[in-house]
Amino acid sequence: MREHTNSSAMVGLARNHVAQHFHTDWSRRSANFSSGVDCVTGNDYPEVLSPLKRLKAAGMKLAILSNGTPAMLAAAAANAGIADLLDAILSVEEVNIYKPHPSVYGPVGERLNVDAPRVCFVSSNGWDAYSAKAFGFRVLWCNRFGQAPERIPETPDGQIATLAELPGIATVSRTKRT
Repeated sequence: MREHTNSSAMVGLARNHVAQHFHTDWSRRSANFSSGVDCVTGNDYPEVLSPLKRLKAAGMKLAILSNGTPAMLAAAAANAGIADLLDAILSVEEVNIYKPHPSVYGPVGERLNVDAPRVCFVSSNGWDAYSAKAFGFRVLWCNRFGQAPERIPETPDGQIATLAELPGIATVSRTKRT
């Protein structure tokens, strides 16, 4: 098995490949581009801030779990204006293996002190949703672009088109007794 290569290095390799393929000189780009930090502006999905504020006000714990490096994720959260709302920013770098490996999902419960069935995991990626579901999380697929369901063994517990729908779903499920 190969060693884990962090996503900053992977972004740098991909950038170099694209530059070579398209005969582009990116030497004037900021040094942060090679780490992916300046790729995230925070303006891609403007509806994100309000639902996260509502969930936080309702007492929910909020976190990011990503294949990105801690520096990339911290920059993305800061650029999106959500860093102060997050209880944790989790990177696969903690376990040195990428999603969808099951060991990636364990730190969520450990860091937030929440059992897997009480985690509402939201992803726009089918493969990530499957793995989170197989791990034991409740899963919502954020299908922003109306994509057809992926052909994966598990299906998400629900589907939303934007995060604006999340507070109503998450707070209702939080109050249900099982």
